[in-house]
Amino acid sequence: MQPQGTQSMSNTTNATNIILVHGGWADGSGWSKQIPILKDAGHRVVAVQLPLTSLSDDVETVKRAVEHIGGPTILVGHSYGGAVITNAGYNNPNVTGLVYIAAFAPDEGQSLSTFVNPANFPKELFNA
Repeated sequence: MQPQGTQSMSNTTNATNIILVHGGWADGSGWSKQIPILKDAGHRVVAVQLPLTSLSDDVETVKRAVEHIGGPTILVGHSYGGAVITNAGYNNPNVTGLVYIAAFAPDEGQSLSTFVNPANFPKELFNA
């Protein structure tokens, strides 16, 4: 039973669309513990599965997810997913916020190679 004067998170009317974007050595299942928590709080949640063939392919995957989920959407990126959400959210009127969780947050036109040594990563991730 809820104490009087409080409201359960699952009953809130401020539901948010959230798209979760994994890093380069992971997949969408990496968000499996966060998804139920967010859904129980009343949010609509999608964890994308990036193809990891190139940055541009990954960005297009997230853009399609934004189109699919519709409305105001927050993009959440972990690690390499930060670079993906930066590009997918750029000039996208449906994206209202970007959340970086231990993620790359490049400026416009900035390459991931300014953050890390590309020799340590699959070269496909650096091809926009």
